[in-house]
Amino acid sequence: TPLQTIRRLVTSDSTFYVMNEQGYFLLHPDTANNFGFMFKDSLSHSFAVEKAGLWKQMSTKHTFNALEDQNFYISQSFDLLDEMQRNFEAMGLNINIRGNGKIVLMHWLSPQLYHGLIWQSRKWLVALWAITLLLVLIWISYQQSQALKQANYIATIEEQNKMLQHQRNRLNAAARTLKAKNRQLKMFNQILVHNFRAPIVSLCNLTNLLVHSDTSAEIDTLKPKFDSLANQLNTLIEDVYQAAQVTNNEHIETQWIDLSEEVKNVLTQFKHELADIQAKVTVDYTWRQLKFSKLYLDSILQNLISNAIKYADESKKLELNFATLEVDDALLLRVSDNGIGIDLNKHGGNMFKLHKRFNREKSGKGMGLFMTKTQIEALEGTIEVDSTPGLGTTFIIKFKKYEK
Repeated sequence: TPLQTIRRLVTSDSTFYVMNEQGYFLLHPDTANNFGFMFKDSLSHSFAVEKAGLWKQMSTKHTFNALEDQNFYISQSFDLLDEMQRNFEAMGLNINIRGNGKIVLMHWLSPQLYHGLIWQSRKWLVALWAITLLLVLIWISYQQSQALKQANYIATIEEQNKMLQHQRNRLNAAARTLKAKNRQLKMFNQILVHNFRAPIVSLCNLTNLLVHSDTSAEIDTLKPKFDSLANQLNTLIEDVYQAAQVTNNEHIETQWIDLSEEVKNVLTQFKHELADIQAKVTVDYTWRQLKFSKLYLDSILQNLISNAIKYADESKKLELNFATLEVDDALLLRVSDNGIGIDLNKHGGNMFKLHKRFNREKSGKGMGLFMTKTQIEALEGTIEVDSTPGLGTTFIIKFKKYEK
């Protein structure tokens, strides 16, 4: 209670004042520790006079804190007699106290004590701030360490993924090469079984006729047939040998080639044929550079341009288009024309086979597209065809993409 507060202050070393409502001192550290002085104007000094501005602010408030001239004041107003009455009642004493006991209890802190307390508070605040800052730095360092570990872990995983992807790409490329080799082996097996079968059977028949010939006249009639059959076998062996050379070549020389320049150079070789039929050639390049065999590329372009001219529709002018497109890990070249086209439902399975021809009115031995496919697959590429009779044909070549 306020009464207990007064007793505690009186018996302590604290500097305090007790004043009446008019601001006169009732109890002062310089007076004796006796409550009797509380009800007398024992001191002529008046706080209300000495600190008029501060007293005016204090007297209007029940509790008040103020700092003036580096002196710190803490005050509380209450009725001392009323407090005593409640204390007597609490003790069970029936004593009736009358009178006006309203006083002001004020605790005063000198500048030295006030600044000492402030400094102590500041020291604690500085210490608390330093500890907080240290904890924050430790937390930041921990988070950075964790982030660095996580980044290193992610980088390691990404590097391993790249290595795995690289190995996977190599395995896929090897698998594609093996598939192409298997297709080529099957193709050569078919050539040996099918293409050589007819000439060998013919040779056996002619030999049998020769053995049973009785006259020189009969033998003379067989000689041209032997010559024709020998030329046929020789041509077949030469064609198979050329294809085998491409298939078995494990060190094909490749280089960076400007496709647009190469197309222009090959078209120049056919400028007279193209001019004779008033052909229109257009290009649409989204890429120009590729890594490939220049020898093979020239051969591929020559075969495709030659076929476009050979199978042009005489009822309209030939339109030949070269277009490129880049997709994922591949470079696409599309060569299209508006020629007579071909029925793929009927001939699609034999399109790239050796010595397969689909228009007997045109000269040729069915070697061009076979060699084109062989050369493209030798360098991990593919070729597809799309054609409609009367509308034209489009060849789509997929080249392997390299980083320059």
